Amino acid sequence: MPKKKKIPNDNISALLGAINPKFIDTDDFMDVVQWNLRWFNSNEPARVKKIEQVLTALNSDIFVFQEIADGSLDGIAKSLSDKGLGSYQVAYGKTGGQQRVAVMWDMEWVRSKDDTTELFGKNTVTTPSGKDVFPRLPLWNYFYCKSTVSRKRGFDFQLVGLHLKSQMDKGGTGDDDLQRRLSSAKLADWL
Repeated sequence: MPKKKKIPNDNISALLGAINPKFIDTDDFMDVVQWNLRWFNSNEPARVKKIEQVLTALNSDIFVFQEIADGSLDGIAKSLSDKGLGSYQVAYGKTGGQQRVAVMWDMEWVRSKDDTTELFGKNTVTTPSGKDVFPRLPLWNYFYCKSTVSRKRGFDFQLVGLHLKSQMDKGGTGDDDLQRRLSSAKLADWL
């Protein structure tokens, strides 16, 4: 069996190894972390620093974020890259205003094979009362992940980053549950 190269900045394998021993001393897993940063923008330096510290500790191959202001992760991606933790790129959804979906990936391990695109379109699926079930459209891309084994091909995969949302059923109409069910059904149909 070919010898695997140890990846010095694969922090997540070390972190998970304490929980699940099969992760110890292996880089055979692609790390994907999804996190709702709740109204994140780059205007709060103390919060940006704390989030950067967490992302540095995790050093995931791919991060999927919800509730992100456009451009707000660019400084963090640059900082992670400057620290030698990878070469991070960020793609932002176009919908959701200051609460978008975003995907950030380490181009040393994961490469985009297509343009990051939002799925479906606004008001494609609505509740009977007219609520858009995807106020922030799901973000899709087709990626390639390289192998940890020299001269062995990696694998292609598709990723959908999303924020299944319930816009609080203040009127008691049941639209909150319906919104989740309709969005899940649309995603299942797409898959």
